[in-house]
Amino acid sequence: MDLSLRSRLLLGFLVTVGLTGLVSTVVGTWLMDRGVTEQAQNKSRHDLKSARLIYDHALDEIRRKVEIVSRDPRVQAAVDKDQLNLLSDDLENLRRREELDVLVVLDAHGEVRVRARNPTVVGDNWRTEPVVSRILAGAGAAATTRVLSEAALLRESPDLASRARIDLLVPEGQPPTLTDGLVLEAASKVALPDSQTTGIVLGWKLLNRDVAIVDRIKRTLYGGDVFRGREIGEGTICLGDVRVATNAVLSGTRRAVGSRVDPAVRSRVLLDGTVRVDRADVLGETHLTAYEPLKNIDGEIVGILCLGIPEERFAGAGRQATIAFMGISLGGLLLSLVISGFMARSITRPIHRLVRFTEALATGEFDGGRGERTSIREIDVLGMRFNEMAAAIERRDQQLKHRTQEVVGRSERLAMIGRLAAGVAHEINNPLGGIMLFSNLLLRKTPAEDPRRDNLERIGREAKRCQKIVQGLLDFARHRPLKVERVHVAHVIEQTLDLVRQQAKFLNIELLVEHDECPPVMADACQLQQVIMNVIMNAAEAMDERGTLSIKTSTTNHGATVQALFRDTGRGMSPEQLDKLFEPFFTTKEVGHGTGLGLPISRGIVESHGGTMWATSIPGETCLYFELPAIKDTP
Repeated sequence: MDLSLRSRLLLGFLVTVGLTGLVSTVVGTWLMDRGVTEQAQNKSRHDLKSARLIYDHALDEIRRKVEIVSRDPRVQAAVDKDQLNLLSDDLENLRRREELDVLVVLDAHGEVRVRARNPTVVGDNWRTEPVVSRILAGAGAAATTRVLSEAALLRESPDLASRARIDLLVPEGQPPTLTDGLVLEAASKVALPDSQTTGIVLGWKLLNRDVAIVDRIKRTLYGGDVFRGREIGEGTICLGDVRVATNAVLSGTRRAVGSRVDPAVRSRVLLDGTVRVDRADVLGETHLTAYEPLKNIDGEIVGILCLGIPEERFAGAGRQATIAFMGISLGGLLLSLVISGFMARSITRPIHRLVRFTEALATGEFDGGRGERTSIREIDVLGMRFNEMAAAIERRDQQLKHRTQEVVGRSERLAMIGRLAAGVAHEINNPLGGIMLFSNLLLRKTPAEDPRRDNLERIGREAKRCQKIVQGLLDFARHRPLKVERVHVAHVIEQTLDLVRQQAKFLNIELLVEHDECPPVMADACQLQQVIMNVIMNAAEAMDERGTLSIKTSTTNHGATVQALFRDTGRGMSPEQLDKLFEPFFTTKEVGHGTGLGLPISRGIVESHGGTMWATSIPGETCLYFELPAIKDTP
């Protein structure tokens, strides 16, 4: 069939747009559903981390309360005078004040001397209990999640044992009633600086039927979000696979205490000890869930921390988004079909002109076809943009050539300087070693009162300084193999700051540190620490050891790189100084106070990791940056 170009263009356009619209609709619908599911699972993962923080905060709060009791003057006085039997009333008041379920004081051998709720029962020894044994081993305080038997709960209070009893909704061949209790337990040493007598304060918080933590999780993560007339989102704490504290409901307002988690969850989380984020059956309804094992201080799994949200909540949103996407795709397809009929009438001639123009541009003829006008406004605008693009490409081509020449020249100059530095350093090292050796020998033979001793000591110090400069030259010229590993830039910065915070030159410097959530990088941690140390020491000296040093880590280039920023309030630099900042031997310091090799070496280290390093400066402020490629973990 002999069709005209216009007919062929129109037919091809119609077929292409039709197939593209169909494929886009199918793929878009699939991607939309997948995206909604992935978004829901990612939300579950983030929510689980937040829930764990809330749980750990509650455990830490118990530890702090027990430490407060251990520092109470009444407790310390009773321990010091070995009169713990007189402490029962005060201990009960402290237990009520700190809202603890159990509060016990033990002696230095782990024997119970007084109980707040049951003062008549004493004498049992807890030295083998994990948290107590850690205190006896020298720890100041310890906290854990643990399981207590009914007998242990009865020994403290019948009320606690009664609260811990939970009738199982699905016994599954086991006893129909759960009698054990899941508790947050903490212990703290009673420290008496002027006495050999010590004691241990032990406190519990029973989690069975205690909804404070799970309700706080629900309020924090879901904030009263309502779907189909009911609040969504549940938080649950399990002893084993039995829900002992939850805001999931069976019917009406009855909480699902005593129900069990999905058997698949029990196998993976309780037996394998892994985190599970997936669909699961929750009380007969499919939920998007997240489960994490709860472990005691010895690493044994004792329970599960659970989150769940009805899958229908996300499925409904996904269906609405899919319908909207299909409507948009269909509307776009129809609109494209209408527009194609008009465009096909007169588009062929301008297209040929643009083809000739691009062919000329590809061969380097930047003026080929420039200035031609068409009768079609859109194609005319496109031609003008091509003209502008050609001019921009021509300018950038010239700039690129110039920049390339500068970079090549600079690289050759630095390579020459590096070779020269290495040669000079090796030649100087041997005489320096001899000078230091013989000056030390003379120093040993010179009496302390000899006036020549000061000169000999000065010779040794100056020779050592020269040796340090020589070593810097060698470090600059030498390429050492990297020992790369996964590191977080923020962690390396904090480790470096720990080394300098107490130094004299940082006492009058205010450190403002801010770390965004950044992915790790592949780097040699020791060399990266050398870079950071060079930068912050230079910043301190630029501020004359008085001012503000701001440090911030963040992601850039849409998460592809991790950037570290160091901003000081020093003197700043002129444009001429800034241009030479990374050149070897250039320094703004006084003679004898710097070699000018620190920043060039640092830049070499960053570039050997595939990163970049640069600086900006204005009067009263200097900013130094470096960026390293981020590791993109596969989900």
